Amino acid sequence: MPPKYEFTDEVDERLGFPTLRRIRAVRDFGDVKAGTLGGWIGSEYNLSHEGLAWVADEAKVYEDACILGDAKVCGNAIVRGLARVRENAVIDENAVVFGVSHISGNAKIIGAAILCDVVVDNNAIVGAVQIPGLARLGVGARAQSERDYLLCGPIGQNNSFVTFYRAEKPAQIGVAAGCFNGTLDEFLDRLQEDYGRHIHLLQQLKATDEASRLEMLRDEYLEIAAFAERRFARCDIPN
Repeated sequence: MPPKYEFTDEVDERLGFPTLRRIRAVRDFGDVKAGTLGGWIGSEYNLSHEGLAWVADEAKVYEDACILGDAKVCGNAIVRGLARVRENAVIDENAVVFGVSHISGNAKIIGAAILCDVVVDNNAIVGAVQIPGLARLGVGARAQSERDYLLCGPIGQNNSFVTFYRAEKPAQIGVAAGCFNGTLDEFLDRLQEDYGRHIHLLQQLKATDEASRLEMLRDEYLEIAAFAERRFARCDIPN
């Protein structure tokens, strides 16, 4: 297989970061034409010369990460660590993928998503939303379809992650948070009970600042739960 890209003279040398070099296509492949400037990589290990894999725009791939198959990294995305992006997967916009992550199938990682040590495959779409931190997948998380999972965090007083998922029996939204695993309605009842009891006690003790802080944390959970409910409802609407 002849090389499909070469290094240009452009070098990105920032203190504390690996040296990166911009690439340029030397032959036509897919929708990339010979002479097209690409993004930045640390070495040829980071981008396969086989298939249609490409690093475009201002995207950066370095350390031991590798882009294979027909995968694309675009925009201002960053892929590093031991991450593997293969098949038809796309990492775009301001997304960051690192750790021992595997992104494959037709998966799309977009927006300001931050993924560490995760598996994302099939037709999953992971991207930034309006609530801060909601685009972050936790260690060991697996996403196969945007219709099935929504993992949020870090939130709450323990900076924990909450997974909303499509429960099969009965057909409703399930929630996994710490030791809790039940329906969305059960989660909201537990949330109101636990936080309500502590907030009431703090108010009796005149600890108004701490009570206000707990109210904000409770409201954060409620806001994210409401977003999850809207998200699953939207995914149920036929395209």
